[in-house]
Amino acid sequence: MKREKTFRVYCGVKGCNDSSFYTYSNKREYSNLFAKYGQGKWRCVRHTNEEALLTLNNLKRQIDFTAGKSKNYPELKELFWNTGSGFIYGSGYKAFADDFPEGTILRITAEIILPNK
Repeated sequence: MKREKTFRVYCGVKGCNDSSFYTYSNKREYSNLFAKYGQGKWRCVRHTNEEALLTLNNLKRQIDFTAGKSKNYPELKELFWNTGSGFIYGSGYKAFADDFPEGTILRITAEIILPNK
């Protein structure tokens, strides 16, 4: 039975105390983890893709997906969103690209509405 050890990583953004754990079984796995996440390279959810983070200065986020033929597999007849998948879902919605004509745009909007005080 392999004995796993724990490698703890910390967010590399100054002042952030978030951390996570990865497990490894040998020196090679540890070296790979250290090369990828060690010395402040790891980022927490808040500091990964920061332009998508909703904040008091960024109250609204919008992203568009377009239904079309697969660029990687032009022989396929099905439509795909430009994410590479024919199905997109999230909180409160789901959409199959094949249910719509080619060129359809799926616009996802997230907006923070602050209370009036």
